[in-house]
Amino acid sequence: MGGSSSKGVKPKAGDVIILLIGPPGAGKSTFLKEAAPEAKDVKIGCTLAVGTEAVQPVEAPKLKLSKSRVILVDTPALNSGRTGNVEVDILNHMQKWMSQAKNANLKITGLLYFHKITDTRLNESFSLHYGTLQALLPSDDTHRAMLVTTMWPHPEVADARYQKYVNREEALQQRWQSIGPPDSVVRFRKTHVSAKEVVHGLLTLSNR
Repeated sequence: MGGSSSKGVKPKAGDVIILLIGPPGAGKSTFLKEAAPEAKDVKIGCTLAVGTEAVQPVEAPKLKLSKSRVILVDTPALNSGRTGNVEVDILNHMQKWMSQAKNANLKITGLLYFHKITDTRLNESFSLHYGTLQALLPSDDTHRAMLVTTMWPHPEVADARYQKYVNREEALQQRWQSIGPPDSVVRFRKTHVSAKEVVHGLLTLSNR
């Protein structure tokens, strides 16, 4: 796929390729740093700036499964406060990368959509974002997508705030039903072990 990869990582047939998608500050890049700590130059964005400006395939050696490499593809943040035209350009860029992957006989294993549990609801443009990507994924992609909630308190003390997040998680599961089953809504706890559990959970889901 030529220059579409970064850091010398070129996806190839047989790789487990997972797209990381979400608005700025949702935890995509933090997840990537925990899953692939070897990638020292991964940028972490915030709610006021965009960390990832291009599609970035990064190998996660510690997540390697059997003989298959795990490639996590970080993508530009959606709904980052840019103008509408720039937002469309980002979606078109992602579509182009995925089309190149398809033409190179690469299979997109699935996608992870990141959402802060501290937010009150899914982003209003979520349906548009997922609809755009859904058209490029296999027809059975309801088993190839997971909603990853982030920003959970640590430790998870069963207080009023935690219960509010649990209630919000249940509401998200209801909203996500049009895309995937309830167990495709998972928590990321900002550790390498948690990142590994999320990736393995997606693979289990995609093999159903």
